[in-house]
Amino acid sequence: MTQILRVIASALAVLIFTLIAAQSAKASERLYIRGVVKPDSVCPSDTFMVWLSQENMLIQQLSLPVGGTFSFEVLPGKYTLATSSPEDCLSREAINVEKGKSVSIELKPVDRKRRPATTMGPEARAMLATCLCVGCPCAGGGGGYPNYIMPSWRPWWGHYGAIYPQFFYPGPWAQYGLHRGYFPGSGNVGIAKPNLYISGKTGSEVAIHLELEAKHATTWLASAPAYDAGWIAKIQGNGNIGVDGASYSYLYYDLRSNDGPFQAERGFCAERNTALEKMSEILRAAGFRAQEVADFEEHWRIKMPPRDVCVFPQSNTQLDAIAGLKVEPIPKSVTRLLFIVAYKDGMKAGRTGKFAAEPNSEWNVKTEFPSLAAKSRATASVSSLELREWGVGFTFDPKEKK
Repeated sequence: MTQILRVIASALAVLIFTLIAAQSAKASERLYIRGVVKPDSVCPSDTFMVWLSQENMLIQQLSLPVGGTFSFEVLPGKYTLATSSPEDCLSREAINVEKGKSVSIELKPVDRKRRPATTMGPEARAMLATCLCVGCPCAGGGGGYPNYIMPSWRPWWGHYGAIYPQFFYPGPWAQYGLHRGYFPGSGNVGIAKPNLYISGKTGSEVAIHLELEAKHATTWLASAPAYDAGWIAKIQGNGNIGVDGASYSYLYYDLRSNDGPFQAERGFCAERNTALEKMSEILRAAGFRAQEVADFEEHWRIKMPPRDVCVFPQSNTQLDAIAGLKVEPIPKSVTRLLFIVAYKDGMKAGRTGKFAAEPNSEWNVKTEFPSLAAKSRATASVSSLELREWGVGFTFDPKEKK
């Protein structure tokens, strides 16, 4: 019997070692497209939109300042990486990501207006050649923008959205949520565009580290500035955040996780426009500043697909179980708020994972949001340090083929 137990123990040890080795190998095989935006010397822009697409699907989209860096975690395959600005500075790169080989690239948008009027450059042709909008009329297609897609104030990047495939959705969109086949990792929730804002004494340096909880969060999908071991940020006098010489309005990242830690009982259901208004109200009640709420509205009034939704807000308690936020010096307050959005028709079809039933009670900031005041060891000079984060998450369809 003792010999049998020894054999079993030995086999278990080998199995555990194999699993650990496999997990380490899996982590080392992660593939990234990392880059920096360094425009033409005569490009007047200080803000650029970066687009990552595969075939006719827009996978990721983010905004970067001059000199800004980004990172996309990807699967092996062929991609297109495009850059655009409101003044028509453009670039377009074809990228082939091979297994085991990450890619680093320097994006160099060129001022298209300097080209001869009779000639359209390859970058411009690439941006204008397709009319593959999903769920909306294309530019020049004889139709206007549906009210639910393009608000009357038309942000500067609306022009590019009219001609870019899949622009009007938050990522590769399946019928009931995000299409998991375009993303690395596992888990049935894509946490899209968490914006992280920092405020405090001008000139203060802040070290920020996001600790992915391996049990739940499986992969980074995107980050700007590029995230490696963390961010070292300096609070600037204009309210922006300086990282590696570039000035950002906020820090940005995407994640993929499972839905285990999220609450699926409290929230609300509404038509998408009404739901967005309610989400803005919650942000204001939670202490987000006017510009931070405006950033939310600018993005999601355009990117939210036009369907009836149920919204399940998540706060610090749930988000810390996915990706813990470690900050030095310890801030006065940290406010984290994520809206999980499930489409009602997908819920009825059983394609939204944990979020299968409508909320049974209201989610209320005053009664359910955890205390915003953190116990601080910080000195008086940095006691004003505050972090606020909002994001929106969508489910992956569990019945969808990879």
